[in-house]
Amino acid sequence: MARYKARFRISIKDHASGKKLKIELLPMSWRGQYLVRQNGRQPGKKPLATTSEIFARLRRWVVQQPFVYP
Repeated sequence: MARYKARFRISIKDHASGKKLKIELLPMSWRGQYLVRQNGRQPGKKPLATTSEIFARLRRWVVQQPFVYP
């Protein structure tokens, strides 16, 4: 099966723990929804999302990460 190219890609790296998160957005409908790929895989819970929902998820992910003092 051919993989479609993502229109947008967001990469975030936590330098303290070395964790990486790569989000790819593929346009799927005229309503502004995107198919989401997270680290190359489709997430199980909600594969279609708007940009507002995606950025809300990213904010929650960043806030949930434990703070490591330098």
